[in-house]
Amino acid sequence: MEIKTRKHYTLNEKEIEYINNIKEKYLLSSESLAIEKIIKEHEQFNDETQKKVIENIGKAIANNLKDYFKTIEKRTSYSDFNLQVIIEILNAMCLKNNIGKIRNSNEFKSEALEISEKYVKEKIISDRIKKLDNL
Repeated sequence: MEIKTRKHYTLNEKEIEYINNIKEKYLLSSESLAIEKIIKEHEQFNDETQKKVIENIGKAIANNLKDYFKTIEKRTSYSDFNLQVIIEILNAMCLKNNIGKIRNSNEFKSEALEISEKYVKEKIISDRIKKLDNL
């Protein structure tokens, strides 16, 4: 059995009336039991409120991430499509020009490739800066 401590509190009439209403509503034998009931309900309400707040925050984050990932997915699909087109064009050019074995860029980089890589890196940085400025 739980050990209880006797305390003396000062309450106004409205608070006493509320305690008595809870006592009558739940058919409790004492005002102390009514106060215990009020405290338990308050704790339960706080727990439920916190759960709802956490759930709402989670839903909001999920919705934001969902939109963000949809944008990334669209951009990735677009980039993948363009890359596949370029590969097909290069393949056709190699076939048309009867190009057999080639050297990869790890062995040899043409000046055109180096210029293109530099341009793409600078464009990516520029686009990121523009995006950050818009936040």
